Amino acid sequence: MPDITEIILKDISFLNQTKSIPQEVKQFIQDEFYCQLKKASQLFGKPTFSRTMTIFITEEDKRLFNSKDSYIVFQDYCINWTKNKPEWNLKEALSHEIVHLISGNEHGKPYRDPPFVMEEGIAYYNTQKLLEYVCYCKPCILNAINCIKDALKEVPDLLTKWRNQSDEAPVIQMLNDVDLKTWGLGVALRKRLLADFKLGKTESSGKYI
Repeated sequence: MPDITEIILKDISFLNQTKSIPQEVKQFIQDEFYCQLKKASQLFGKPTFSRTMTIFITEEDKRLFNSKDSYIVFQDYCINWTKNKPEWNLKEALSHEIVHLISGNEHGKPYRDPPFVMEEGIAYYNTQKLLEYVCYCKPCILNAINCIKDALKEVPDLLTKWRNQSDEAPVIQMLNDVDLKTWGLGVALRKRLLADFKLGKTESSGKYI
């Protein structure tokens, strides 16, 4: 992985549509993107790779980060198109998907693989940390958030330890008992993390949202 920390937002447009986006809307989306990137970087570490990003807005009810093609998609209701101003959903969408961007894991991996479940849990954790009034009702999401909260109480700097030997990105993909023990987590929490994340799944499709 190149030792370059540069994320460039190349374009913001509608997905599969010819409608144009007002420049003022593009500007506040861009500003919020870099704001959330900075906040997430402070928590998880800076992305140490270069990537040119595109943001797509869609009328469909979907939100995702595509690692292969480097784009983020979120719903058009994140924007108040009458006033051309952002809704609170914009912060939620970007704070979540940017964690996937920093982690850089492959898009569309099944959630039954613990590392990718952990990544999704951290993405939800980041959003709830940003927006404390956001409440998730799915048991697997709550399990993920609560596991991370408890793990951080036991090992406050755990998020900075979820990195590879070159300090290049969160090493969620290394999730196993040996690493959790090395990083200072107790037996009970290690078992709980592994059990919950192995069973976790947030969507029937088994893909990132």
